[in-house]
Amino acid sequence: MNKEQFYKIIDKIRDCDDKCNRAFQAGVDLINFTDDYHSIIDGLLTSIFDKEKVGILFWYLYEYQEGEMKIYDHKTSEVLYDFDKEGDLWKYMNDKGESPF
Repeated sequence: MNKEQFYKIIDKIRDCDDKCNRAFQAGVDLINFTDDYHSIIDGLLTSIFDKEKVGILFWYLYEYQEGEMKIYDHKTSEVLYDFDKEGDLWKYMNDKGESPF
């Protein structure tokens, strides 16, 4: 998967999640329909990236807070990835180095 494809997928996941949230607010609960899709997406992403990275990706997707989405080196407290910076999410997902956790 290249960077462009990755960000298109991220955008589509967000769009679908926004639509489901709007439907829920209107009284339509789609969770029984969307749970399987989330399992499929998780499985496909885990076949490309390791499970820890997919977990961080879902954290980013579902708990995003501007200015709060950073990964720090657990030894030095240095910011390794700032997901508000363009390209840092992609960089993190493809980093083959030691886990910062």
